Amino acid sequence: MAAAGIALSAHGLGVVGLAGPAAVFCCGRLVHFFGAILNPPFARTLGFVAGWAASMYVAYLVYGAYSALEAPSEGEKTFALITATCVFTLLLFVPYDLGRIPANGILKLTYYNDIVESDWLVRGKAAHLNMAKENLPPFVGIFLVAARLQSFDELAVQGAPQLALYFLAARCFHYLAAYVNVPFARTVGFVAGWAVCMCCAYLVALELLNLSLIHISEPTRLLSIS
Repeated sequence: MAAAGIALSAHGLGVVGLAGPAAVFCCGRLVHFFGAILNPPFARTLGFVAGWAASMYVAYLVYGAYSALEAPSEGEKTFALITATCVFTLLLFVPYDLGRIPANGILKLTYYNDIVESDWLVRGKAAHLNMAKENLPPFVGIFLVAARLQSFDELAVQGAPQLALYFLAARCFHYLAAYVNVPFARTVGFVAGWAVCMCCAYLVALELLNLSLIHISEPTRLLSIS
């Protein structure tokens, strides 16, 4: 989902040259898939790294395009923050994967086997999966619609970039809280991120309703004039 969020944001900002990274990403994921089935050392890791690097390269292109804008619109700011959140998600594996090396070595981490994990590593992985599988997809979907609505002159989801920034802050707090493991801290981060998404979804629904009312009223106005 992180790769899709970055790619769609790149498209929204008019980034060109996405075919090459897309091909690398697809090939990398194919290698990862068959590497997981066959389970030779390093095959799955190489596939993962190829797809990860392709996504990060597209994110680099996104920020190149965004930095070239003299006065970015609300929608363009939202695209940039969607990309930032996806990049954050793509980096969440780093702490707990590095933490696995002392007890397992590097080779053992490159194929499926019994890996020794301490409690803090398990919590970090769980927080990563909570973000990548449960929270990032609705965030990307809702905020991409909010950003796209900025292309309509009549519509504007006011505050979408600020809400996207609040979501990213809440998820950073949630991830750190998973490692620290203080009661209620992780729950506060989760609820804050969830509330931000629901707030943006409400604003998007209002603007879509306004759009539908505009399309309904326009033919009526033309008929009254004629």
